[in-house]
Amino acid sequence: MPAKEMKTQADLIALLMGELRKHPECDHVVRIAITLPVQIAPHYPNWDVAWTIGGNQILCPVALRIAGELQAKFDLLL
Repeated sequence: MPAKEMKTQADLIALLMGELRKHPECDHVVRIAITLPVQIAPHYPNWDVAWTIGGNQILCPVALRIAGELQAKFDLLL
């Protein structure tokens, strides 16, 4: 399996927020943070997202899809 491109925490936040802002249905995402999950296997993502949502809404599925796509492309530079 080819190595993923490495990104800093700030880079991942900027990429993710940039993609989210292209989708009006994700406007309720106020802030995100990159977290470090327990990595079960080397090919699993080494980062995850914690979401801050404005108002009384739930996270839109588009946001989860975008996060998954970025996790498939990039690893967090530790």
